[in-house]
Amino acid sequence: MMLGMWTMDELVERVRVALSAEYAGAPNGRVRDLPDRRAIRWYATIGLVDRPAAMRGRVALYSP
Repeated sequence: MMLGMWTMDELVERVRVALSAEYAGAPNGRVRDLPDRRAIRWYATIGLVDRPAAMRGRVALYSP
C-alpha cells in the first residue's frame, strides 16, 4: 500500500475511530451515526469529500 493512502474500508474505519472519540451520534436519529461506504462515495460525488487520490486497478485510494 502507498504511504498515507487508504482503501475505502480503511477510510471508513478511520472515520469510525475518529468519531468514536467525541461524537454522540446524530441527535435526530434520521441519519446513520457513522458514514458507510455508500455515504462516503456520495459525499465525494457532491464535493464534501475529496475524490480518491489514486486508483489501484478498481480500488480507490484516499489520502488524508
